[in-house]
Amino acid sequence: MKIGTKVKYKDKVYTIFWIYESGYCEIQEEDYFQVVLAELSELELMDQTNSFK
Repeated sequence: MKIGTKVKYKDKVYTIFWIYESGYCEIQEEDYFQVVLAELSELELMDQTNSFK
């Protein structure tokens, strides 16, 4: 995973905002300014092939 990747966390779609060496990352829900700290192992990678952006 890398910064900018779309992921699913707790049934919501987020974008990875920052990744730490400790295995945690900051994720941000689209259209919201709040950032959530999550463990990389808790994230589900979204299917990038269906994206039209």
